[in-house]
Amino acid sequence: MKNIEPTSSNPTLLNEKVLEVIEKEINPKLFEHQGWIELKEIVDQKVYIRFRGACHACQAIYSTLESEVKPPLLKAIDEISDVVIAEEVSEEMINYARSLFTAPQK
Repeated sequence: MKNIEPTSSNPTLLNEKVLEVIEKEINPKLFEHQGWIELKEIVDQKVYIRFRGACHACQAIYSTLESEVKPPLLKAIDEISDVVIAEEVSEEMINYARSLFTAPQK
């Protein structure tokens, strides 16, 4: 994939290009491990992502970020300066925690 034209004046185009790389290059590899990533947001040239599925709780997410996620995004889109994991509690984790507290009593 070749680098795209500057998108400073068009954040929608930047989002679309990031999503295209995620869908075509990154997620197919992660699907092999029952996981995927989602774009959370782009702020100040930083792409914030969430790991989902089996990748969500994997101990290798930082390695996967460095080897499988950052390189294709940084190569394809000049205006991105970094790709980072959105530090938040996911909906999956919240639902799991709720299930622990609402489990049927014996």
